[in-house]
Amino acid sequence: MKNISKLLGILFVFAIAFSSCSKEKKLTRNLTKNGGEWRIVSHVKKEYNLNSNEPHKTDVLAENQGSFVFDDSGEFSYTFYSVITEGMFTVRGTWSNTEDEISTSMEGMHFKYKILDQSKKGLRLEAEEVYDYEKTVYSLELEKR
Repeated sequence: MKNISKLLGILFVFAIAFSSCSKEKKLTRNLTKNGGEWRIVSHVKKEYNLNSNEPHKTDVLAENQGSFVFDDSGEFSYTFYSVITEGMFTVRGTWSNTEDEISTSMEGMHFKYKILDQSKKGLRLEAEEVYDYEKTVYSLELEKR
């Protein structure tokens, strides 16, 4: 009876470890599948005072234009409309993921996007930066191309 209990305990530990790894790998496969291109539905930046729940400034960074492309080697490109150059602009960087987060690094900027919602065809992400007196929240909605 003790051996059966030990065996069931070991199988339970392996099942938990396997399921968490598979969620991470499933997200990785979904991000890079079919060329890894995701259309930007919306990319919004909201700035808050730390003592307020209402944003004091909202900028729409992109809406129905631009894309993210994730590849198997851990690199990505982000193409968006730049008001500075008045045209499309692309930056490149590296990415990684866990089962509930996508981390990006590009041109000295690092973001950890929490996955709020995901499906095979869509992602809703959110990243926060907190400064001394202000918090900035980046909301990103992507759709698989």
